[in-house]
Amino acid sequence: MTVILGALGVTGAWSSRMPMDRVPSLEALIVGLSIMPLVAAAVCLWRWWRNKNVTVNGDSRLQSRLKSLRCGVWLGVAMLLPVLVTLWATRALWLMAGWPLEDQDVLRLLVSDDATAWVRGVIILYAVLIAPVTEEILYRGILLSAVLRHGRPWRGVLLVSLFFGAMHLNATVFPALTLAGLFFADGYRRTGSLLTPIAMHVVFNASNLLLFPMVGT
Repeated sequence: MTVILGALGVTGAWSSRMPMDRVPSLEALIVGLSIMPLVAAAVCLWRWWRNKNVTVNGDSRLQSRLKSLRCGVWLGVAMLLPVLVTLWATRALWLMAGWPLEDQDVLRLLVSDDATAWVRGVIILYAVLIAPVTEEILYRGILLSAVLRHGRPWRGVLLVSLFFGAMHLNATVFPALTLAGLFFADGYRRTGSLLTPIAMHVVFNASNLLLFPMVGT
């Protein structure tokens, strides 16, 4: 199962990459960004069919869910400084080595002069909501849970976090995203609810969009 999920994750990551020589049409953008959500939905449907339960902690109480969300928001804010410092340090080392910087495709499309308001709207919706939900279902809710059942916890957390960073296919942000993956896994293990890393991921991605002009300089 882990191998299958890994293959699906690679396929989704590559399929969602968009050519940077031109801004894609709105239709092409929606199709490209739909790959990973469709993979997550298919896997969840498959698990529901087998187990009739795709939730992680099985607790449907509103109070518990709100607590998990609040915890995720606070942890998401707390993780921003170390992750951003890692990103800035990596970019500085990259420049010192004389290597070209490569920003993530979604962020570069967002600030492109050729991007329409609809394209920017789809990118923001994907980055702030769809991607956090999709990636946390795949990486923490399914992949990490599967790995933790067959190995030491710290090793599983590290491997999935490295995989999470690598699947963004950008060497410049790999260290920072791997660190972010470690924080997301810690949040998930604290509460046992996917709502916590999802909230952390939302805070992290929204902050990236707001800080991108400053980070990209």
